[in-house]
Amino acid sequence: MLRLSALVLPIFMILPSLAAEDEILPGTPGHIVIPPEVTNGVSAVAAGGIVSGVYYGGRFGFFLPFSQENYLHFDSLAWRFEGLVNLEGGDWKGMVTVGLYLGEVDDNPDFDNDPTFFAIPFSLGAYYEFGGNFSLYAGGGVGFTIFNMGERRLVAGGREGGFTELLFMPHLAAGLDLFRKKAFRLNAELRLELAWSEKLAQVGGFSLLFGIAF
Repeated sequence: MLRLSALVLPIFMILPSLAAEDEILPGTPGHIVIPPEVTNGVSAVAAGGIVSGVYYGGRFGFFLPFSQENYLHFDSLAWRFEGLVNLEGGDWKGMVTVGLYLGEVDDNPDFDNDPTFFAIPFSLGAYYEFGGNFSLYAGGGVGFTIFNMGERRLVAGGREGGFTELLFMPHLAAGLDLFRKKAFRLNAELRLELAWSEKLAQVGGFSLLFGIAF
């Protein structure tokens, strides 16, 4: 009987140590960490810790039209505002924007007033991200813009009436996204847009925009 107890006792002493070896503590290799829920509709964490999903935001900035003789000498900055929706996954993001920019034609010797213009651009684009939490990106897309020119009074007398056109508008863009590992991003973008008007030839230009998405 003494011999049996001498054999069984070591077994009971070893079992707790075996169980302890099988236990996986948080933060150790083999431990699976499930990302927490994100309340703004983002549902996944891509490689590198980038939070992927759908983001909504807005931007403001300036629009500088091309200054050409056939473009009525638009040589002043126009205010620009737009809303955006980002769809991000890994190193790529898609963006939908709807905007508004408005301004006036300055210093044109053919007119005795400064006629106003505005545009409502809509665009779809795809962009490649070159970094992680602080990321440069570049890409392009297509879209349309509703372009409106106000009435103009001619220096020589008479008037030219206003008009509205729907114009095809491709674009190229380069920008910077900050805090991509969070469900809140800051954004800066330089965009080149091209649009051809039957009345004014090329009515494209450069936009410099700053905004947020969350």
